[in-house]
Amino acid sequence: MPPPLRRSWRAVVWRPADEKRMIPPRFDPPFVPARECRWVLWIACRLASAVLRWREGVGRVTLRAEDWERLRALRRERLILCANHPGGTEPILAFWLATRLGTRFHYLAARDIFTSWRAWLLPRLGCYSVRRGYADRESIRETMRLLAEADARVVIFPEGEIYQLNDRMLPFQSGVVTLGFWALIRLRELGKPLRLPLVPVAIKYRCLDAAERPVRESLSRLERALSLPDGADLAPYPRLARVGERLVAAVEEELVLPPPGETSLPERIAAVKERLLARIASALGVRPFPGDTFVERLRAAYNALHDFAVEYADARNDYERRQHLRRQEQVHPIYEDWSRLYRFVAVSGDYVAERMTAERFLELLDRLETEVLGRRVVSWRREALVRVGEPLDLAAHLADYERDRHGTIQAITAELEARIGGMLQELAASGTPLGGAGAKSVGHCGTE
Repeated sequence: MPPPLRRSWRAVVWRPADEKRMIPPRFDPPFVPARECRWVLWIACRLASAVLRWREGVGRVTLRAEDWERLRALRRERLILCANHPGGTEPILAFWLATRLGTRFHYLAARDIFTSWRAWLLPRLGCYSVRRGYADRESIRETMRLLAEADARVVIFPEGEIYQLNDRMLPFQSGVVTLGFWALIRLRELGKPLRLPLVPVAIKYRCLDAAERPVRESLSRLERALSLPDGADLAPYPRLARVGERLVAAVEEELVLPPPGETSLPERIAAVKERLLARIASALGVRPFPGDTFVERLRAAYNALHDFAVEYADARNDYERRQHLRRQEQVHPIYEDWSRLYRFVAVSGDYVAERMTAERFLELLDRLETEVLGRRVVSWRREALVRVGEPLDLAAHLADYERDRHGTIQAITAELEARIGGMLQELAASGTPLGGAGAKSVGHCGTE
């Protein structure tokens, strides 16, 4: 009898392509509930500040007095805390906030991050899983239990995935609002008070140190890797534009796209994204991915790639195990295309030029280094600016939900996105100006 297969598909596709031994992935179990452990929480609470500082590079967290008061007033209530999700730091930051408030949060996290040591640690810190792109009944049931029966505080990121560009957000998914209304209905069945606030939170990272040196060093690395002449005598923005132009030209040549002619750089990036998306669909043998926006199509591509990778995950015999191994060999280059597409999807030609800040430079250089060098080299110390908005009381909209479910869910999702987006735009003005950047189109860059 073959041994059980417990590696996730994500862990497999990230293995080197030339590695001979590949273990098929398996969601075993398919759902991971929260299993809080007091001594693990005790240790984590005492290490939270150190993890933020040394692992995530966050040397300072700043909230206004009114933001702290708003959180303190809600710290014993059941609620859903909703925040933007530009990177992997936000869950750790939410945990740190909980320790400062003297409370505990639960965290809804994608099933595919529960691998290796995380599969043991995350549930003991209050995390539970959800499968992307699925109506995960076990996850829904756990959310209902936490909110309606345990009166817990649950952290959910409505974007559903990280974006890596802090000043912009992905369109919010409606699942968080749907879960909230289902929890209210369950509360009514239990005879409990109908109160469930959605707490909007905006998070913006700002450089703590001068950024000119890491920006120059990153641009020099990229210039060498792309065989460009040294641009040390140029301002940062012209150097960045030259690197971007060379990179897009190289990708266009790889993808056999027609010569750009008079096409603008944003239009060329859009053509690269379309070609990569079409190549993924062709490799998976599926029709073009559905969706009204490119982000929706990207999410559909991820779900299709996941389905392809785990088709034989529950192998019952040696033949099916071999089929699964073949799938993993096929899925690696497809996943590489998806990863490249993900790096390009948020990049537009005006992201840096419209607001010339050190943070935007470094975010874009992070993506460029990953694409060109295969790894991120640039790093910087950050300050996390946190804003907490006025809670949105779902119970006040329950009657509207029962009359028009779809319309009410869409309206409240849009309102939640607008509140977080508005706070994020206010915080964007606090970005750190990059001296002598050399772009003609520069937005206002004040400091608080």
